[in-house]
Amino acid sequence: MVYSRRKSAWVALAVMALLGTVVALGACDGAAGDDALGESGYAYTPGDDPGAGGGACTGSPTPLMLKVPWLPQVPPGTWTTTRNCGPASYAMVDAYLTDSPASADTIEAIDDWMSNNIPGWSKNNYNGSNTSVGQMVTLASGYGSYPNAAVFRGSCETIKAQLLAGRPVIVVVDTQSSNNYPSTTMKTSGDGHLVDLVGIDDQYVYVNDPGRSAPINGCGADSEPRCAGRRFTLASFDAVWAKHGRAGVVLGGTAGGCTCGDGTCQAGCGETCASCEADCGCSGGTVCNQAAQCVTPCGGLSCPSCQKCDGARCVADAAQNGSVCGGGTCQNGQCTCVPSCAGKCGGAPDGCGGACTGSCGSGCCSGQTCVSGATSSACGNNGAACATCGASQTCSSGVCQACGGTGQQCCSGSCNNPYVCNGETCGCGTGNNGQFVVADWVYPNWGPAGCSGDNSLKLQASAAMVSPTVLRVYVRKADNTTFSAGATLSLYVGAGPTCPNPVNVVKATAPIIGDQSVQTIDLMVNPYGGAWNLNETKTFWVGKDEGGFQAWRATGLVSVNRICM
Repeated sequence: MVYSRRKSAWVALAVMALLGTVVALGACDGAAGDDALGESGYAYTPGDDPGAGGGACTGSPTPLMLKVPWLPQVPPGTWTTTRNCGPASYAMVDAYLTDSPASADTIEAIDDWMSNNIPGWSKNNYNGSNTSVGQMVTLASGYGSYPNAAVFRGSCETIKAQLLAGRPVIVVVDTQSSNNYPSTTMKTSGDGHLVDLVGIDDQYVYVNDPGRSAPINGCGADSEPRCAGRRFTLASFDAVWAKHGRAGVVLGGTAGGCTCGDGTCQAGCGETCASCEADCGCSGGTVCNQAAQCVTPCGGLSCPSCQKCDGARCVADAAQNGSVCGGGTCQNGQCTCVPSCAGKCGGAPDGCGGACTGSCGSGCCSGQTCVSGATSSACGNNGAACATCGASQTCSSGVCQACGGTGQQCCSGSCNNPYVCNGETCGCGTGNNGQFVVADWVYPNWGPAGCSGDNSLKLQASAAMVSPTVLRVYVRKADNTTFSAGATLSLYVGAGPTCPNPVNVVKATAPIIGDQSVQTIDLMVNPYGGAWNLNETKTFWVGKDEGGFQAWRATGLVSVNRICM
């Protein structure tokens, strides 16, 4: 199979003045893709076509294939609303002709330009709009650098001439639904659609379809991702193309000539001494080598660095000894390179085409570079790959270790609440600081409702350490209404709640303040009227007296843990 980017003379195209009307293309309406084979098109109006032309499509005995990079029209936009087949088709061809990358950003830039420069054309949140072939020419000549871009109505002979000249053809066909793959018969029932025709042989044409969410490699091995065309039989393609008047767009070349034989060598169009000898042929006794460069001949080859041509062969050039060559210096006809591995990890390029060996010693490898291995973002030792320590870890001697807890190292000078950093280690603060912590339902988070004597309205509790030694319990009704004065809250310790007559010890009491929805009751936890051991958790709940009962209504439990002594 022959892959060609050769720019040779291309046939004269019938431009818009000959067509008498613009082949209008409707919106590239997107359909959601299925299993990465989604497709999209645009609404087609038969009356917009200039009529059928050409004849039966005959293929090419010698396959003509252009490795045009494939690009989907989504992103940007969405598959359900996209109309970007025109901008995407242009982007692929332009990327091929200029040997540059194309991406979703490219389509967005095209959408911006068309929205600002083509009346009635809207980018529609980067979903694009209906695009005519005439508008495609405006895009190519105004946004791009293709003043010779033109609309044509031709035949497969026109397509073969363009591909032979190294120019992909943007053609008007129909969308092909996902369930049509892998059939090679192009359907005629879809909406109109713009695609790039990138190849032809004696049985099939090959297209790059932007209306797909994944490429279909139909014109080369899987190892050739730039050749992503889907193939269709010549007859089925020609039937669909004829439906749209066999219309298409060719971008052509830049001003000054991109036609082989016009006397101007255009490197930007791919013309070289190999692809277009007529315009780019070598002179002054030089010859065109395999890299398409004009070089001094030496037995049909150009001599490498450090050597010279001696008749028909390359020999060492003593005059070049000591001179700089690629990655080193010349010595007896060879480019001798001195490896450079300082600060590099094993496997890193040594600058001479080889790889460095050894390790970083006490540090670690960040990619292929040695670093100290002493930071949380790059922690390690003995030349191992650097690790990134977690949020509750610190790097110590090249090892990620837990930090912030009692007895652990401080995390960047801080510790987990309520511990404090004592030098390099986390622990309890001085005095009573950090000894008690609410284990659940920390204010303003409310715990579950407790109980009531008649199983009606119940109370809820939340708690906080308002000082190192004072526990404050917040109380509210489950319906969050206000309290009436005249009642008393009692704070109990131990299991519960039990309504209406608890057996627990009352630790504190507080009168209810009327017309407030939240009441409070405080307890001094240190000193505490009873034993409270290290790491012991005690549970508390609050009851409200009513109707002669000490705890007619009550809250659920809140828990407090003693973590330091």
